[in-house]
Amino acid sequence: MAYKPYYSGQPVYVFRLGELYPVHNQANGQEKARADLTPTFINVVYYILHPKPADVQLWRGRFEYGICEAAPGVPFIITRFPAANWVFDVTLNWHHMADPLQQAAWPEHDEPIALSFALLDARTNQLLAFRQTPAAPQFAALVRQAARRQLTRFPGRHAVEQAIAQAERVPLQLMARQATMFAVD
Repeated sequence: MAYKPYYSGQPVYVFRLGELYPVHNQANGQEKARADLTPTFINVVYYILHPKPADVQLWRGRFEYGICEAAPGVPFIITRFPAANWVFDVTLNWHHMADPLQQAAWPEHDEPIALSFALLDARTNQLLAFRQTPAAPQFAALVRQAARRQLTRFPGRHAVEQAIAQAERVPLQLMARQATMFAVD
C-alpha cells in the first residue's frame, strides 16, 4: 500500500504488513501513540509493547475514531476499540509542519481524503496492522476547523505544546465521551 503525496517533493511511503514501517521508530521501545500530519491529512500511529494476536485482530475489526477539541485550536483524535474497551488519543500540532506554505494549505485542502491507522511493534517498528478509510466529511471539516483555529490562535509550536499539556489533564474517558465519533467496520 503506498501513500501518494499531494505536494511534489514529498516522499512516497510503501506500507507492507510484517515489514518495518518506513518512518523512523519514535517509540524507543515504549508504548505510545502519535499523529503524523501528511500534506493532505493524518496518519494515526500506535506503538504497542508486547503485542498479542488479539491486539492485532482488533485493528482488523470495527473501531471508532473522532475528535475532541479540548480548547479552541487544541484537538485530540480519539480512537476507540469498543470490543476491548481500548481507547487512546493523539494530539495535533500543525506548527510541527516546517513549511509555512504547507501549514497554510493544510486546512484548505478539500479533495477526498483518507485517514490511516497503523499498529507497530514498539521495539522493532514492524507494521502489525494497517487500516485506511475515507475520512467522514464531518470529521474532516471539524479537524480542518481546529487547524484554522490553532494556526491563527497560537504563535508557534511551543505555545501549542503548552496548551496540549494543560488539556491532557482532562481524563481520556471524559474526552472520549465528549468527542464526535465515527465508526469503521
